[in-house]
Amino acid sequence: MLQRRDRIVTVFLSAAEGGLNLDMPPDISERLRRRGAAAGALIASRFKEPSRLTGATEEMNWESHRWLRFRSAMGSLREYLSQFASGLSKQNSPDVSYSQLILTEEGIPRHHYPIAAKQKNFVEHATQHIAGIGHEIAALDTLDDDLPKPSPKLVPRASLDS
Repeated sequence: MLQRRDRIVTVFLSAAEGGLNLDMPPDISERLRRRGAAAGALIASRFKEPSRLTGATEEMNWESHRWLRFRSAMGSLREYLSQFASGLSKQNSPDVSYSQLILTEEGIPRHHYPIAAKQKNFVEHATQHIAGIGHEIAALDTLDDDLPKPSPKLVPRASLDS
């Protein structure tokens, strides 16, 4: 069964099939292989046509998949960039501003995780620009209406690649 908004096909198994049943007879293994191949073909058929704005459809296809991912991404960006802008503009006295932290030639930011001196002005400008976008996107109060569920969260995290 292909679920409406996902790229998932549920292949139902009996108690004698799948799992850790490594001693399945060859005919059961072959039946499961055929079910898996049919599930793969079903998913592939849903996404084989490119986006062409061919009109509204209730079926999941490549165009609706792309739109779903775009809407999810915009909702995530709105939340994340709004929080970024809000956090950047909050300055607790006597703390220095983030602009000062970026541009400084002294203190902790210079020694820990430094930004190259030739890039500091760009980074400070980009930070202000991103914050501006965050304030603008926060003002789009209907952008979160009718977002796909569950709402994805944009969360920075360390890479596990290294």
